[in-house]
Amino acid sequence: MVQQLSTISILKHASFAFPDREVVSRGYDGEIERLPYSLAYRRVAQLANTLQAMGIRAGDRVGTVAWSNTRHFELFYGITGIGAICHKVNPRFSRQQVIDVINQAEDRILFVDPGFVDLIEGIRQELQTVKRVIVLAKAGEQGGEPTYDALISGFDDTFKWPNFDENAAAFLVFTSGTTSAPKGVMYSHRSVVLHAMANLASGVKPQRYESCVMPLASMFHVTAWGHPFLCPMVGSKLVLPGPKLDAVSCYELIEAEGVTLAFGVPTLWARILEHVEEQGGGFSTLQAVACGGAPAPRAMIRQFGEQFGVEFISGWGMTEVSPTGAAGNKVIGEPKDDSEQYWAARRKNRVVFGIEMKLIDEAGNTVPNNGESTGELLVRGNWVAARYFGDDSISEGRFTDDGWMRTGDVATIDRHGRMEIVDRIKDLIKSGGEWISSLELENAALQHPAVAEAAAIAVPDPKWIERPLLVVRLQDGVEAQDCEIKDLMEQSLDQKWKVPDRIEFVDELPQTSTGKVAKTELRKRFGAADKP
Repeated sequence: MVQQLSTISILKHASFAFPDREVVSRGYDGEIERLPYSLAYRRVAQLANTLQAMGIRAGDRVGTVAWSNTRHFELFYGITGIGAICHKVNPRFSRQQVIDVINQAEDRILFVDPGFVDLIEGIRQELQTVKRVIVLAKAGEQGGEPTYDALISGFDDTFKWPNFDENAAAFLVFTSGTTSAPKGVMYSHRSVVLHAMANLASGVKPQRYESCVMPLASMFHVTAWGHPFLCPMVGSKLVLPGPKLDAVSCYELIEAEGVTLAFGVPTLWARILEHVEEQGGGFSTLQAVACGGAPAPRAMIRQFGEQFGVEFISGWGMTEVSPTGAAGNKVIGEPKDDSEQYWAARRKNRVVFGIEMKLIDEAGNTVPNNGESTGELLVRGNWVAARYFGDDSISEGRFTDDGWMRTGDVATIDRHGRMEIVDRIKDLIKSGGEWISSLELENAALQHPAVAEAAAIAVPDPKWIERPLLVVRLQDGVEAQDCEIKDLMEQSLDQKWKVPDRIEFVDELPQTSTGKVAKTELRKRFGAADKP
């Protein structure tokens, strides 16, 4: 038989096979909301009927401005289930960027969390296509409009789902826009389902029916790394953090809900570990954490494993790859001790089925997969974007004529298909004609026990053209001298000339809309130009 792949088929399966397993989220009032998959499926049917009654048809764009919560989960399925496209607006964008992406998407309706009502009301007159704004709240009215629960409650909880081409668009998401305007990426129903299946089949995200999974990446950012689809597919309990993404709130929710597997970026994990250390506690149920968005420092991996007995899973991905491209790194027979070979292996990520990778040099020649030679990473596969949404000129230079996407990452690949990111092309530091990896410097600095976060950038130098500057946030209540950190880095780095001439201490490192360190802001602050 041939049946079209669709997002709604995942929730339909969950309601049948795992009716009592829950989606859990924390609301603005701190209240915990619980949504069994069976009830979610019925509410999604009500939403589908509601959308059709409001005139939404296949191909229309419907925007969401919301944190990770149960109603946003329903929107993922209800909007896409009728063939419309769910545009997840990143509320961390600048005011003008929010206006631009909504207008570019031509959203007809916006579903908005209570905490973002003021944001949308403040730009309402500049939104060219939005006809209606619905607040994601319990029964009642807000601004003269019925809230989400009141709106869908009047509709039937059964729906005959249309059968459409699996290559139809399901989601529109925009890149973080840290160095240029955000670029739109469309995910098809086919790509969403295959991405979820490949993540589960590869074993790099070891969730199953017994798991309790908490993605700390927001649903507006790459669909929370795909977990709203992975979890219902196997019946995992899904815990969504809602509007509170501070370390204390996240840790409390992990403990209260019995989370066994959690996903997040290094900056947030660093904060959570600091909180756990300050409280003198640990993790009572957590078995594994997965880290993406940026390479995790060795000290973090060691602390999770040795101090708390929590397995650490690294991963690589990007918005254009839905996001998973590589994760996990084990090879039978490799050392399991504290040797350099062991730690070198932990920094690598194995390509998952459905994705192909290769490296090229500056001339476009293929670089060998020997684990040492570096080149720009190119990818292609079943859930890799073929182009950006909108004007084709946006895609120029990013997608090759023979079907590859240029990632902008510098990497190595070994003979086991394991890839290690060396740096971003724009973050490499060229000092006196020699390349220095910003990641290498940051990892060296993070070996100092007083260093909580570190970011290396290139700054102009009259003699060497560029030299590295290290920006450091120390652990709360701890002091350290720059000479101490430099001495330790000198011992760690293979060449002394790589050690930064200068270290700047800051109270906070700026973050992007996706929780990564915003090096663009650091370059502005310390007088360095952004690289193209």
